[in-house]
Amino acid sequence: MCHLLLLLPLVVLPVFWIVPLAAALPVYGVVLALSAAIYWYAVQAMRRPVQTGAEVLVGEIGEVVESRGANLFVRACSENWHATSAAQLREGDRVKVVAVENLTLRVEKLDPDAKYRGGLPRAPSAAWLK
Repeated sequence: MCHLLLLLPLVVLPVFWIVPLAAALPVYGVVLALSAAIYWYAVQAMRRPVQTGAEVLVGEIGEVVESRGANLFVRACSENWHATSAAQLREGDRVKVVAVENLTLRVEKLDPDAKYRGGLPRAPSAAWLK
């Protein structure tokens, strides 16, 4: 159905054979402008970054929720994921997603003192209360 909208300028061409030129030109102009607007919105939609799926996780900050030796479970983007890491991680460690391989996250440990944009909210420090 949506492909018919792309062919709209070609479908309307017979209007030049049916209607006098003085009436056909404005009709075709409106159809052409409408088609150009549809094309523009379609191109804009295709240029947007990925917003769903596993690809969106790369670069996200998460937290280890369960660690059983080499088997890790990480909470990232409000979901629990199976993960692997080259470093030894414990529950509560903050991690960054480096890659996604077959719905398994590859993560690396984050420096606990560094500040990162996005990801999980950091608990407020009690140092300022003293």
